[in-house]
Amino acid sequence: MWRWVTVFAAMLIKSFVLLYAQEPVCALSDNQTEFAIKAFDQLSPIFVEPRCFNCHGGTIPFKVDEPTHPENGFKVIPTPQGEEDLTATFKPCQECHGDFPGWRLAPKAMQFKGKDMVGVCMLMKQQFPSDAMAFIDHMTNDRGGVPFLDVAFAGTMGLNAEGRDRLVVTKSLPDPPRSMTRPQMLQFSKDWVEAMGGRFHDPDECGCVAMKYALRINAHATWQASIISYQFGFRAGQPPEIPLHFQDDGTFSGTTTAPADTNNSGSGSGVSCAGNRTAQISLTVKGRWPDIQTAGNVLVTRSGQPHEHIQVTLSMSQVQGQSEETCTAFGRTASSHDSISNRIPVTVELFLDPVVNLPQNFPWQVPLPGWSGEGQATIIRIK
Repeated sequence: MWRWVTVFAAMLIKSFVLLYAQEPVCALSDNQTEFAIKAFDQLSPIFVEPRCFNCHGGTIPFKVDEPTHPENGFKVIPTPQGEEDLTATFKPCQECHGDFPGWRLAPKAMQFKGKDMVGVCMLMKQQFPSDAMAFIDHMTNDRGGVPFLDVAFAGTMGLNAEGRDRLVVTKSLPDPPRSMTRPQMLQFSKDWVEAMGGRFHDPDECGCVAMKYALRINAHATWQASIISYQFGFRAGQPPEIPLHFQDDGTFSGTTTAPADTNNSGSGSGVSCAGNRTAQISLTVKGRWPDIQTAGNVLVTRSGQPHEHIQVTLSMSQVQGQSEETCTAFGRTASSHDSISNRIPVTVELFLDPVVNLPQNFPWQVPLPGWSGEGQATIIRIK
Protein backbone atom coordinates (compact mmCIF):
# COMPACT_ATOMS: atom_id res chain seq x y z
CA MET A 1 0.00 0.00 0.00
CA TRP A 2 2.73 2.48 0.96
CA ARG A 3 4.42 1.75 -2.34
CA TRP A 4 1.33 2.86 -4.24
CA VAL A 5 0.94 5.93 -2.03
CA THR A 6 4.55 6.87 -2.83
CA VAL A 7 3.99 6.36 -6.56
CA PHE A 8 0.81 8.44 -6.46
CA ALA A 9 2.56 11.24 -4.55
CA ALA A 10 5.39 11.24 -7.09
CA MET A 11 2.86 11.53 -9.91
CA LEU A 12 1.22 14.49 -8.22
CA ILE A 13 4.55 16.22 -7.68
CA LYS A 14 5.46 15.65 -11.32
CA SER A 15 2.15 17.13 -12.48
CA PHE A 16 2.67 20.24 -10.35
CA VAL A 17 6.23 20.64 -11.63
CA LEU A 18 5.01 20.36 -15.22
CA LEU A 19 2.33 22.97 -14.56
CA TYR A 20 4.34 25.55 -12.68
CA ALA A 21 7.49 25.16 -14.76
CA GLN A 22 5.51 26.64 -17.62
CA GLU A 23 5.88 30.29 -18.59
CA PRO A 24 2.99 32.51 -17.52
CA VAL A 25 1.34 34.66 -20.14
CA CYS A 26 2.29 38.35 -20.14
CA ALA A 27 -0.71 40.08 -18.55
CA LEU A 28 -0.44 43.30 -20.59
CA SER A 29 -2.79 44.56 -23.25
CA ASP A 30 -1.53 45.23 -26.75
CA ASN A 31 -1.58 48.98 -25.99
CA GLN A 32 0.28 48.58 -22.70
CA THR A 33 2.98 46.54 -24.41
CA GLU A 34 3.40 49.15 -27.14
CA PHE A 35 3.64 52.04 -24.65
CA ALA A 36 6.02 50.13 -22.34
CA ILE A 37 8.45 49.36 -25.16
CA LYS A 38 8.35 52.97 -26.34
CA ALA A 39 9.02 54.27 -22.81
CA PHE A 40 11.98 51.97 -22.25
CA ASP A 41 13.39 52.91 -25.66
CA GLN A 42 13.39 56.52 -24.47
CA LEU A 43 15.09 55.52 -21.21
CA SER A 44 17.63 53.08 -22.66
CA PRO A 45 20.35 55.57 -23.84
CA ILE A 46 21.17 56.40 -20.21
CA PHE A 47 22.40 52.85 -19.61
CA VAL A 48 25.22 53.15 -22.15
CA GLU A 49 26.40 56.57 -21.01
CA PRO A 50 29.71 56.44 -19.08
CA ARG A 51 27.94 57.93 -16.05
CA CYS A 52 25.98 54.65 -15.72
CA PHE A 53 27.90 52.13 -17.80
CA ASN A 54 31.30 52.60 -16.11
CA CYS A 55 29.96 51.29 -12.80
CA HIS A 56 27.79 48.63 -14.43
CA GLY A 57 30.48 46.57 -16.12
CA GLY A 58 32.17 49.16 -18.33
CA THR A 59 35.12 49.54 -15.95
CA ILE A 60 36.48 46.60 -13.96
CA PRO A 61 39.61 47.65 -12.04
CA PHE A 62 40.38 44.06 -11.04
CA LYS A 63 41.27 43.04 -14.62
CA VAL A 64 44.95 42.97 -15.60
CA ASP A 65 44.29 44.65 -18.96
CA GLU A 66 42.02 47.40 -17.59
CA PRO A 67 43.35 50.62 -19.23
CA THR A 68 41.85 53.04 -16.72
CA HIS A 69 43.62 51.41 -13.77
CA PRO A 70 47.09 50.51 -15.11
CA GLU A 71 48.63 49.77 -11.72
CA ASN A 72 46.51 46.60 -11.44
CA GLY A 73 46.92 46.49 -7.69
CA PHE A 74 43.23 45.95 -6.99
CA LYS A 75 41.92 42.63 -5.74
CA VAL A 76 38.59 41.22 -4.68
CA ILE A 77 38.99 40.47 -0.98
CA PRO A 78 36.88 37.60 0.39
CA THR A 79 35.32 37.29 3.83
CA PRO A 80 36.16 34.23 6.00
CA GLN A 81 32.97 32.70 4.57
CA GLY A 82 34.29 33.11 1.02
CA GLU A 83 31.98 35.94 0.01
CA GLU A 84 33.16 39.28 -1.33
CA ASP A 85 34.13 41.68 1.45
CA LEU A 86 32.76 44.88 -0.08
CA THR A 87 34.26 47.22 2.51
CA ALA A 88 37.77 45.77 2.23
CA THR A 89 37.61 45.32 -1.56
CA PHE A 90 36.63 48.89 -2.34
CA LYS A 91 38.55 50.63 0.44
CA PRO A 92 41.61 51.26 -1.83
CA CYS A 93 39.28 52.98 -4.33
CA GLN A 94 38.69 55.80 -1.85
CA GLU A 95 42.28 56.89 -2.38
CA CYS A 96 41.19 58.38 -5.72
CA HIS A 97 37.39 58.39 -5.44
CA GLY A 98 37.37 59.95 -1.99
CA ASP A 99 34.88 62.64 -2.94
CA PHE A 100 32.28 59.86 -3.10
CA PRO A 101 32.25 58.13 0.33
CA GLY A 102 30.77 54.65 0.21
CA TRP A 103 31.38 54.31 -3.53
CA ARG A 104 31.53 50.84 -5.06
CA LEU A 105 30.90 49.17 -8.39
CA ALA A 106 27.48 47.76 -9.14
CA PRO A 107 27.11 44.05 -8.25
CA LYS A 108 27.96 41.52 -10.96
CA ALA A 109 24.26 40.72 -11.29
CA MET A 110 23.69 44.34 -12.34
CA GLN A 111 26.32 44.59 -15.07
CA PHE A 112 25.12 45.89 -18.44
CA LYS A 113 28.22 44.89 -20.40
CA GLY A 114 27.48 42.37 -23.12
CA LYS A 115 23.71 42.97 -23.01
CA ASP A 116 21.54 44.64 -25.60
CA MET A 117 18.75 46.94 -24.45
CA VAL A 118 16.23 44.10 -24.25
CA GLY A 119 18.66 42.32 -21.96
CA VAL A 120 19.05 45.45 -19.81
CA CYS A 121 15.27 45.87 -19.69
CA MET A 122 14.88 42.29 -18.46
CA LEU A 123 17.73 42.82 -15.99
CA MET A 124 15.89 45.75 -14.39
CA LYS A 125 12.88 43.53 -13.82
CA GLN A 126 15.01 40.67 -12.48
CA GLN A 127 16.74 42.93 -9.96
CA PHE A 128 13.46 44.41 -8.70
CA PRO A 129 11.08 41.43 -9.03
CA SER A 130 7.42 42.24 -8.38
CA ASP A 131 8.47 45.64 -7.01
CA ALA A 132 8.45 48.29 -9.70
CA MET A 133 8.43 51.07 -7.09
CA ALA A 134 11.84 49.85 -5.86
CA PHE A 135 13.11 50.41 -9.39
CA ILE A 136 11.70 53.95 -9.34
CA ASP A 137 13.38 54.56 -5.96
CA HIS A 138 16.66 53.32 -7.43
CA MET A 139 16.36 55.71 -10.36
CA THR A 140 15.49 58.55 -7.97
CA ASN A 141 18.05 58.41 -5.18
CA ASP A 142 18.87 54.75 -4.51
CA ARG A 143 16.27 54.66 -1.72
CA GLY A 144 18.14 57.37 0.13
CA GLY A 145 21.39 55.39 0.16
CA VAL A 146 24.70 56.31 -1.44
CA PRO A 147 23.97 59.33 -3.70
CA PHE A 148 25.54 57.80 -6.80
CA LEU A 149 23.14 59.63 -9.11
CA ASP A 150 24.28 62.99 -7.77
CA VAL A 151 27.86 62.10 -8.66
CA ALA A 152 26.90 60.45 -11.97
CA PHE A 153 25.08 63.52 -13.27
CA ALA A 154 27.78 65.84 -11.93
CA GLY A 155 30.20 63.88 -14.11
CA THR A 156 33.02 63.94 -11.52
CA MET A 157 33.33 60.17 -10.94
CA GLY A 158 33.78 61.10 -7.29
CA LEU A 159 37.45 61.85 -7.90
CA ASN A 160 39.35 63.83 -5.30
CA ALA A 161 42.51 65.84 -6.01
CA GLU A 162 44.65 62.70 -5.95
CA GLY A 163 42.35 60.97 -8.40
CA ARG A 164 42.26 63.88 -10.79
CA ASP A 165 46.07 64.03 -10.79
CA ARG A 166 46.22 60.36 -11.75
CA LEU A 167 44.05 60.68 -14.84
CA VAL A 168 46.00 58.91 -17.56
CA VAL A 169 44.83 60.62 -20.73
CA THR A 170 44.08 64.18 -19.63
CA LYS A 171 44.44 66.32 -16.53
CA SER A 172 40.86 67.54 -16.92
CA LEU A 173 37.55 65.87 -16.24
CA PRO A 174 35.07 66.40 -19.08
CA ASP A 175 31.43 65.75 -18.26
CA PRO A 176 30.23 62.67 -20.17
CA PRO A 177 27.80 63.34 -23.03
CA ARG A 178 24.19 63.62 -21.94
CA SER A 179 21.41 61.78 -23.74
CA MET A 180 18.91 63.15 -21.23
CA THR A 181 18.66 65.18 -18.06
CA ARG A 182 18.15 63.58 -14.67
CA PRO A 183 14.46 64.66 -14.50
CA GLN A 184 13.93 63.19 -17.97
CA MET A 185 15.53 59.90 -16.89
CA LEU A 186 13.19 59.69 -13.92
CA GLN A 187 10.15 60.54 -16.04
CA PHE A 188 10.99 57.89 -18.65
CA SER A 189 11.40 55.38 -15.80
CA LYS A 190 7.97 56.28 -14.42
CA ASP A 191 6.43 56.15 -17.90
CA TRP A 192 7.75 52.61 -18.35
CA VAL A 193 6.31 51.41 -15.05
CA GLU A 194 2.99 53.21 -15.55
CA ALA A 195 2.63 51.66 -19.01
CA MET A 196 2.68 48.25 -17.30
CA GLY A 197 -0.08 49.20 -14.89
CA GLY A 198 2.27 50.31 -12.11
CA ARG A 199 4.03 46.98 -11.55
CA PHE A 200 6.23 44.36 -13.19
CA HIS A 201 4.68 41.26 -14.72
CA ASP A 202 6.14 37.85 -15.49
CA PRO A 203 7.80 36.64 -17.64
CA ASP A 204 10.92 38.81 -17.76
CA GLU A 205 10.32 39.80 -21.41
CA CYS A 206 6.89 41.21 -20.51
CA GLY A 207 7.05 44.97 -21.04
CA CYS A 208 10.40 44.71 -22.85
CA VAL A 209 9.41 43.09 -26.16
CA ALA A 210 6.15 42.51 -27.99
CA MET A 211 4.74 39.16 -26.89
CA LYS A 212 2.10 37.68 -29.18
CA TYR A 213 -0.05 34.67 -28.32
CA ALA A 214 -2.46 32.32 -30.01
CA LEU A 215 -4.77 29.54 -28.87
CA ARG A 216 -4.06 26.30 -30.71
CA ILE A 217 -7.10 24.02 -30.96
CA ASN A 218 -7.20 20.35 -31.80
CA ALA A 219 -10.56 18.59 -31.75
CA HIS A 220 -12.12 15.40 -33.02
CA ALA A 221 -15.50 13.76 -32.57
CA THR A 222 -17.72 10.86 -33.58
CA TRP A 223 -21.42 11.10 -34.28
CA GLN A 224 -23.40 7.91 -34.55
CA ALA A 225 -26.61 8.72 -36.45
CA SER A 226 -28.85 5.77 -37.19
CA ILE A 227 -26.73 3.29 -39.21
CA ILE A 228 -24.11 5.90 -40.25
CA SER A 229 -21.07 6.95 -38.23
CA TYR A 230 -19.48 10.37 -38.82
CA GLN A 231 -15.83 11.07 -37.94
CA PHE A 232 -14.93 14.75 -37.64
CA GLY A 233 -11.52 16.40 -37.11
CA PHE A 234 -9.36 19.34 -38.10
CA ARG A 235 -7.09 18.53 -41.00
CA ALA A 236 -4.06 16.47 -39.96
CA GLY A 237 -1.00 18.61 -39.33
CA GLN A 238 -3.02 21.83 -39.56
CA PRO A 239 -4.50 22.54 -36.12
CA PRO A 240 -5.99 26.05 -36.10
CA GLU A 241 -4.15 28.76 -34.18
CA ILE A 242 -6.35 31.66 -33.12
CA PRO A 243 -4.36 34.91 -32.59
CA LEU A 244 -5.29 36.57 -29.28
CA HIS A 245 -5.71 40.32 -28.94
CA PHE A 246 -5.66 41.77 -25.42
CA GLN A 247 -7.62 44.87 -24.45
CA ASP A 248 -6.96 47.39 -21.68
CA ASP A 249 -9.93 46.11 -19.64
CA GLY A 250 -8.40 42.63 -19.34
CA THR A 251 -10.53 40.97 -21.99
CA PHE A 252 -9.21 39.23 -25.09
CA SER A 253 -10.60 37.94 -28.34
CA GLY A 254 -9.53 36.33 -31.58
CA THR A 255 -10.78 34.65 -34.73
CA THR A 256 -9.48 32.50 -37.58
CA THR A 257 -10.62 29.88 -40.09
CA ALA A 258 -9.26 26.38 -40.58
CA PRO A 259 -9.95 23.35 -42.79
CA ALA A 260 -11.69 20.30 -41.35
CA ASP A 261 -12.68 16.92 -42.73
CA THR A 262 -15.61 14.61 -42.04
CA ASN A 263 -15.74 10.98 -43.12
CA ASN A 264 -18.86 8.88 -42.82
CA SER A 265 -19.68 5.25 -43.43
CA GLY A 266 -22.40 2.80 -42.47
CA SER A 267 -24.49 -0.09 -43.57
CA GLY A 268 -27.63 -1.91 -42.61
CA SER A 269 -30.79 -3.44 -44.04
CA GLY A 270 -29.20 -3.86 -47.46
CA VAL A 271 -27.96 -0.27 -47.65
CA SER A 272 -24.36 0.94 -47.34
CA CYS A 273 -23.07 4.49 -47.61
CA ALA A 274 -19.68 6.18 -47.52
CA GLY A 275 -18.64 9.76 -48.05
CA ASN A 276 -16.52 12.66 -47.02
CA ARG A 277 -16.89 16.36 -46.46
CA THR A 278 -14.34 19.17 -46.58
CA ALA A 279 -15.19 22.40 -44.86
CA GLN A 280 -13.81 25.72 -43.67
CA ILE A 281 -14.51 26.22 -39.98
CA SER A 282 -14.65 29.66 -38.41
CA LEU A 283 -13.28 29.72 -34.85
CA THR A 284 -13.81 32.62 -32.46
CA VAL A 285 -12.64 33.00 -28.87
CA LYS A 286 -13.29 35.57 -26.19
CA GLY A 287 -12.62 35.75 -22.49
CA ARG A 288 -10.87 37.54 -19.64
CA TRP A 289 -7.30 37.06 -18.50
CA PRO A 290 -6.61 36.81 -14.75
CA ASP A 291 -4.03 39.19 -13.29
CA ILE A 292 -1.26 36.76 -12.33
CA GLN A 293 2.34 36.76 -11.21
CA THR A 294 4.78 34.15 -9.91
CA ALA A 295 5.66 33.57 -6.28
CA GLY A 296 8.57 31.14 -6.27
CA ASN A 297 7.50 28.53 -8.80
CA VAL A 298 3.77 28.97 -8.24
CA LEU A 299 1.37 31.13 -10.23
CA VAL A 300 -0.77 33.32 -7.99
CA THR A 301 -3.15 36.22 -8.35
CA ARG A 302 -2.23 39.81 -7.51
CA SER A 303 -3.63 39.27 -3.99
CA GLY A 304 -1.43 36.20 -3.53
CA GLN A 305 -4.24 33.67 -3.84
CA PRO A 306 -3.93 30.56 -6.06
CA HIS A 307 -4.35 31.63 -9.66
CA GLU A 308 -7.70 31.50 -11.38
CA HIS A 309 -8.40 29.57 -14.54
CA ILE A 310 -9.07 31.49 -17.72
CA GLN A 311 -12.67 31.13 -18.80
CA VAL A 312 -12.68 30.99 -22.58
CA THR A 313 -15.70 30.85 -24.84
CA LEU A 314 -14.83 29.02 -28.06
CA SER A 315 -17.32 29.16 -30.94
CA MET A 316 -16.97 27.04 -34.08
CA SER A 317 -19.16 27.27 -37.17
CA GLN A 318 -18.92 25.96 -40.70
CA VAL A 319 -18.82 28.77 -43.23
CA GLN A 320 -18.57 26.71 -46.42
CA GLY A 321 -17.97 23.15 -47.50
CA GLN A 322 -18.37 20.42 -50.09
CA SER A 323 -19.66 16.91 -49.51
CA GLU A 324 -19.62 13.75 -51.60
CA GLU A 325 -21.51 10.61 -50.70
CA THR A 326 -22.07 7.28 -52.44
CA CYS A 327 -24.73 4.81 -51.35
CA THR A 328 -25.48 1.30 -52.57
CA ALA A 329 -28.93 -0.24 -52.08
CA PHE A 330 -30.10 -3.53 -53.49
CA GLY A 331 -27.44 -3.60 -56.16
CA ARG A 332 -27.91 -0.02 -57.29
CA THR A 333 -25.42 2.82 -56.59
CA ALA A 334 -26.12 6.54 -56.36
CA SER A 335 -23.83 9.47 -55.65
CA SER A 336 -24.49 12.99 -54.45
CA HIS A 337 -22.46 16.20 -54.41
CA ASP A 338 -23.58 19.07 -52.22
CA SER A 339 -22.37 22.54 -51.43
CA ILE A 340 -22.86 23.49 -47.79
CA SER A 341 -23.27 27.06 -46.56
CA ASN A 342 -23.31 28.53 -43.05
CA ARG A 343 -24.27 26.31 -40.15
CA ILE A 344 -25.35 27.16 -36.59
CA PRO A 345 -22.22 27.67 -34.45
CA VAL A 346 -21.25 25.29 -31.68
CA THR A 347 -20.01 26.88 -28.44
CA VAL A 348 -17.63 25.29 -25.94
CA GLU A 349 -16.66 26.72 -22.53
CA LEU A 350 -13.02 26.12 -21.61
CA PHE A 351 -11.26 26.59 -18.27
CA LEU A 352 -7.53 26.85 -18.90
CA ASP A 353 -4.41 27.39 -16.83
CA PRO A 354 -2.84 30.74 -17.85
CA VAL A 355 0.49 29.30 -18.97
CA VAL A 356 2.28 28.77 -22.28
CA ASN A 357 2.86 25.46 -24.08
CA LEU A 358 0.71 23.38 -21.73
CA PRO A 359 -1.71 21.13 -23.69
CA GLN A 360 -5.02 21.07 -21.83
CA ASN A 361 -7.79 18.63 -22.70
CA PHE A 362 -11.48 19.50 -22.67
CA PRO A 363 -14.72 17.64 -23.46
CA TRP A 364 -16.41 18.71 -26.68
CA GLN A 365 -20.08 18.47 -25.89
CA VAL A 366 -22.81 18.96 -28.48
CA PRO A 367 -26.51 18.38 -27.70
CA LEU A 368 -26.89 15.62 -30.27
CA PRO A 369 -27.78 12.01 -29.45
CA GLY A 370 -24.86 9.76 -30.31
CA TRP A 371 -22.24 12.56 -30.20
CA SER A 372 -18.94 12.13 -28.39
CA GLY A 373 -15.97 14.41 -28.79
CA GLU A 374 -12.92 15.88 -27.11
CA GLY A 375 -10.42 18.61 -27.81
CA GLN A 376 -7.10 20.04 -26.72
CA ALA A 377 -6.23 23.70 -26.23
CA THR A 378 -2.69 25.08 -25.96
CA ILE A 379 -1.66 28.71 -25.48
CA ILE A 380 1.41 29.36 -27.62
CA ARG A 381 3.70 32.29 -28.32
CA ILE A 382 3.80 33.44 -31.93
CA LYS A 383 6.00 35.90 -33.79
